[in-house]
Parts: sequence; structure tokens; C-alpha cells
Amino acid sequence: MSSQQVSRGTSHLCFVLLLLPLLGAGLILGLQPQYLLLAGVLMYAITTVAITSNDFPQVFATYLESSRWSWWLQWLLFSGVLWLVHAQDWFVHSTIHFGKLDRIPEVSVFTWVQILTPFWVILATRFKFPLSTSFAVLTTFSFSLSQGTEVVEGMIMKSLNGYWVAYLAACLVWLLVIGGSRWSLFQRVAQWRLFCWLHYRPFWVLAQTVTTALLWSAWLKHDTANAAVFLPRELSTPVFIVAVGIYTICLGIILYRRGGEMQDAVREHSPIEGPASATLIDLVYFLILMGFSSGLPMSTTFVFFGLIGGRHMMLTASRSESTKVALLLALKYFVKALLAMCIALALAWIGALLAA
Repeated sequence: MSSQQVSRGTSHLCFVLLLLPLLGAGLILGLQPQYLLLAGVLMYAITTVAITSNDFPQVFATYLESSRWSWWLQWLLFSGVLWLVHAQDWFVHSTIHFGKLDRIPEVSVFTWVQILTPFWVILATRFKFPLSTSFAVLTTFSFSLSQGTEVVEGMIMKSLNGYWVAYLAACLVWLLVIGGSRWSLFQRVAQWRLFCWLHYRPFWVLAQTVTTALLWSAWLKHDTANAAVFLPRELSTPVFIVAVGIYTICLGIILYRRGGEMQDAVREHSPIEGPASATLIDLVYFLILMGFSSGLPMSTTFVFFGLIGGRHMMLTASRSESTKVALLLALKYFVKALLAMCIALALAWIGALLAA
């Protein structure tokens, strides 16, 4: 066994040992109604760590691959967006879940399955396993053998629709805009003197920063609910400041670490070629999330996999590689998304069965 493998194993062991006291505190406080708020804030913080580790690369993967800004400048910019988006919902509704939890009941005490979920999400992220945190966390609150599974079924259908919309949009956009085909609009328009600025990198750097900020705001309106489910539905001023402050700290850490483990996984499977391609990915992703912004929660992981899968398939096809390889790539991303959902649903079902 090499020294690198020993070091990695020691790091994983220390990480698990660090989580154990937090898990114990969550179980002790979360199972007692009188400590519900304290337990909720603790579980919110742990879930936010899980979300930032697992899901942030969905938003910042392309940006971190092509941006040359210092991490603290990125932190200042995106922290401002973070506070503005949450303040908008809090000032109007005293919440930060953007209506995603309206059909998920608030609990009077947490179950042990709900407390354990953020920890196994963190562990899955540690080992670079892509996971849907929406299904992993929210299904443990909305899956009930006695009250039915209408909310979960709605989440599944919405997420599957999001996947196929993203997949087809990616195929169409990459075919018409930057594909190598004779219909490539980008290649034709960029030759016009009026649009010569499309060849300048500074333009794409600015455009990428703007589209990433827009994508970040849309993503927050979907995924903040995954952690906010542990908090009261209406937040007091101190709880609001603490909640958004925790998010701000986690954002700074993940930007400092350049995306962490899941960024490495994204880089290995779908490399990004410069700010122009990154801008296009972020813009399409933003438009799709905005189109699905109302109603029940959905898995943004499904949309991300659909987008990257469609793009990857078109790039593979444009490089004159076999159609079979391209289709297998698309199938691989879909299977990953389904696997992430099935594991979350299985755990939610087990929790509901034990609680019945």
C-alpha cells in the first residue's frame, strides 16, 4: 500500500471521527421536543455543509474551471447574491424556502432517519458519489405510509421532466450554437464585423460572471429548502441571520477549496473548454431552473446530469466518435441520477416503515 493511499485512508478516518460527536449531539437534541430549535439549527448547519460539498459544483463547476478571480473576490460577489436572494423571501414571507416546503409539514420532533441523512450525504460526497440532496433529505420529511406519497411522486415526475428538458436543450444548443456542424450559429455570427467582440476573452469572462450569479440565485431558490426543512417555517431575525451566515461561511470554504471532492469528479467526467462554453452551460441551466421554479421541490442534480449528459453526447458525436459511445455516455448520466434517487427513496421508505 502506497503512502498516498495510507494518507487518504487516515484522512477519511479522521473525517468520520469528527462527524461522530456531531451525530451524537444531533440525536440527543433532535429526539427531544424541548430542544427542537437548537437541534434544527445544528442539523441545518450540517445539511448546509452536505449541500455545499455535494451540490455547489453544479453551480460553480464551470466557473471555477475557467475563472481566474481570487477566491475571496468570488466569495464577496456570490455572498452578496446569497444575502439578497434570501432577504427577498424573508422580508416578504419570513421564510427562506421559497415556497418549496408549503406541502411538507413542519415536525414537532425529528426522527433518527432525518438526523442521519445529512451525515451519509456528507460521507457520499467524501467518496465522490453524486447524490440528489433534494431526494435524500426532503423525502424523509414527506414520505409517509399513513398520509400517502403524493409529494414524493410529484418530486419524482418534476425531476424526470427536468432531466429530459435539460438533456434535449443541451443537445439542441450545442448543435446550433457551438457544434461543429454547418448550422453552427456561433461560427457564422462571430464572422460578422458587428459581433467581432465575441472573439475577445474579457467579454466572456464578464458574461460568465453574470450568468453564474444568475444561476446561483436560481439554484438557491430550489436547494435552500433542503436545509431549511430543519428550521421553523417562519424565521425570527436572529435565526435568519444565523442561517444565512452559515451558508455564507460554507460558500467561502467551498470557493477556497476550488469546489472540493465533487469538483474533481466533474472535472474528470466533463472538462470545460474556456469561458464561452462555461457561459453557455450556466445560461441554459439558469433558464431551465427558472422554468421549474414554482411548485414542488425538484432535484437540481437531475437537471445538471441532463445538461452535462446532452452536452457530452453532442461533443462526442461532433468529434466523429461512434454514436454508440455517445449514447452510452448519455445513458451513464441518466443511470447515475436514477441511482442517486433510488438510494434516497429506499432510505426514506425504511425510515417511514420503522416510524409506522
